[in-house]
Amino acid sequence: MEQRQILNVSTKLWLKSEGSERPDTEFVIEKYLGSGSNASAYIASLNGGKEKCILKELYPMNCGLKRDLAQQVHFAQHSDDEKLLLHQHREKYAGIKQRYLDSYKLQLKIHNTPELVLNQSTSIPRAVYENENGILYTAFSYQIGENYLSVTDE
Repeated sequence: MEQRQILNVSTKLWLKSEGSERPDTEFVIEKYLGSGSNASAYIASLNGGKEKCILKELYPMNCGLKRDLAQQVHFAQHSDDEKLLLHQHREKYAGIKQRYLDSYKLQLKIHNTPELVLNQSTSIPRAVYENENGILYTAFSYQIGENYLSVTDE
């Protein structure tokens, strides 16, 4: 099974926002929060440290992704004999990416619907970004509050 490599603290990521041709936003990783089956989450600063956000990196297992020395995620290089495997990895990632974007848009819709009680239950979606290799990142508001695990029944 592939081993997911997390971003190092202080890593700088230049990402391009939706619709942009070139990277236009710099994020600096401050803390690793954890990983799920498809993404890893970090606290990151942006705008020269003036703002913080939760940055999620779509880095699913078993899609042939690797992190290089510059901390960029990309599809691993394959020999000519393995080009079909690379194609399968790219297709699998594209499917996961689309489902992740659909989920992001649903969360945005929930937050923009005031009559829903759920609209305050999760972080507010802020923006979608990609690195130069097409790897997806999503930014969410950074909200300081109680951690669910810290709340106990008395």
